Amino acid sequence: MSRKPTSDVSSSPLDHSMRCHLPSGWLSVTLGDLVSRSEYGTSTKCDYSGSSIPVLRIPNIALGEIDALDLKRAVTDINLGDDDELQPGDVLICRTNGSLSLLGKAAVIRTAFTDPHTFASYLLRFRFLERDIFPRWIHLFLSGSGRRFIETRAASSAGQHNISLTTLHSMPLPLAPLNEQRRIVSKIEELFSDLDAGVLALKRAKANLKRYRAAVLNAAVDTTSSKLSASTSYRFGELIFKLGQGWSPKCDLNRQPEPDEWAIIKTTAVQAMKYSDQESKPLPENFQPRPEIEVTTGDFLMTRKGPRQRAGVTCLVRNTRSRLMVCDTVYRFRCRPEIVNADFLEIVLNSPSVVEAIDRKKCGISDSGVSLTHQKLYEITFDLPPLEMQLEIVSEVSENLSQADAAEALIDHGLLRSARLRQSILKQAFEGKLAPQDPNDEPASVMLDKLHGGQTEEAPKKQRRTRQSPKV
Repeated sequence: MSRKPTSDVSSSPLDHSMRCHLPSGWLSVTLGDLVSRSEYGTSTKCDYSGSSIPVLRIPNIALGEIDALDLKRAVTDINLGDDDELQPGDVLICRTNGSLSLLGKAAVIRTAFTDPHTFASYLLRFRFLERDIFPRWIHLFLSGSGRRFIETRAASSAGQHNISLTTLHSMPLPLAPLNEQRRIVSKIEELFSDLDAGVLALKRAKANLKRYRAAVLNAAVDTTSSKLSASTSYRFGELIFKLGQGWSPKCDLNRQPEPDEWAIIKTTAVQAMKYSDQESKPLPENFQPRPEIEVTTGDFLMTRKGPRQRAGVTCLVRNTRSRLMVCDTVYRFRCRPEIVNADFLEIVLNSPSVVEAIDRKKCGISDSGVSLTHQKLYEITFDLPPLEMQLEIVSEVSENLSQADAAEALIDHGLLRSARLRQSILKQAFEGKLAPQDPNDEPASVMLDKLHGGQTEEAPKKQRRTRQSPKV
C-alpha cells in the first residue's frame, strides 16, 4: 500500500516559507512519501590498504558532491546485492557527527561508479520513487529549510549530534509538479553556477592574502636583510620564563560557559597570531578552579599536541575574559622583555621558516597525532636584532598585516553575502517564486499517485553485511 501524502504544512517546525500557502498544483508531503528505499550504512573497519570495496564517508560528501579521490576500503569482505551498491540518484545524508554543521550534510550520486561502492554506518542512503529529478530536488531542499528541520530535531549525547532515519522520513517538504521541479532545479543550478564562480574568485584572493602574510612574516625574520645584520642567536629556552601547561578535566561540551564562570579554553582558542576567549568549556561544579593557570594578558599560548598542522600553533594573548584556564594540550609562557619584544616574538614564532623548524621537532608515529616536548622546543634557535630594531620591524609588519586584515574582512563579507544570497534563492525556489508555472503541468498529487501505484514503500532498516561492527 502506498502512503497518503500529508496535506497541511502548518504544523511543521520549519520556517515561514514552509508555512505559507503552496502554489497551485503543489503538494505538501514528507520525505518518506517520496522514498522507495532507505537504510543505514555498513558498519565495518576500514583503511586505505583494504582489498575490499570502497566505502564513502563524511569527508567524501562534505562539499555536496561526491569526492571519490580519498576513499578508504573495507578491511573485511562485504557481500553486496545489486540493490545494495550505490547507484546514480541515491542521496547520502550524514546522520551523526560532532559538528552540527555537518549533520544532515547530503550529496547525490550523479554518475555510476566503475566498481561497486558502499557507504559508512554514520551515513544514510535514500533511493526515490522518481530517480531523475527527485534526488536533486531533495538535495537542494536539504541545503535550506531541510537543514533547519534537522538542526531543531537532532538529538545530542556525549558531544555527538544525531538524526534518526524515522525522523528524516517525517520531514515535511513542498513538492512541485514534475516539470516545474525541472525548471526550478535548472534555474537554481544556473544561479548557483554564477555564485560559485564569484566565491571561487574570493577564495583565490583569500589564498593570495595568506601567501602575502607569510611573505611579510618571513621578511621580518630574514637574516640576510640589513635590519637583522646585527642580530644575535638565542635558543628558545633563553627567551622565555617557565614553560607550563594546563589542565583538562572532563567538561560539559553541550553548553557555553557563563561570562563569570570558571572555564577551560579549547585548543581551538589558539590560532596563528589570533586568540579567542569564546572557545572554552565550563568547569564542572565538582572541580575547584586553579587560578595559577588562568590565562592573562601578555601570555603566549602554543598548542603542544594534536594533528601535525595544529601542533605548535602560537598566539599572544592581548585581551581575554577572566576565569579562563589553560587546557592540558596547550603550553603557556611569557617572554623575557629585556631580550625580546612580545609582539616581535609572536611574529618570529609564526614566520614560515620558524614554523618549519618547530615542525621538525614534533614527535609522533603519524601526522594525526604528534607532540612537542619542552626539551625539543628549548633547542630551537632564533636570530634576534636589538630591541629598538625589533620595535621598528613590529611597526612595519603591523601596518602591512592590518592592510591584509582589512582586505580579508571585505572578502569575508562577500562570502557571507554570497551564502545569504544562496539561501534566498532556495527560499524563493521552494515557495514557487523562482521559475514560471505552467497550468498544463500535471499536479504533484496526480504525479505522486502514479509513482505510488503498485509500489509498497520499504520500512527503514539497518543493513547487516559484515561479521564485525567496529566504527569506521
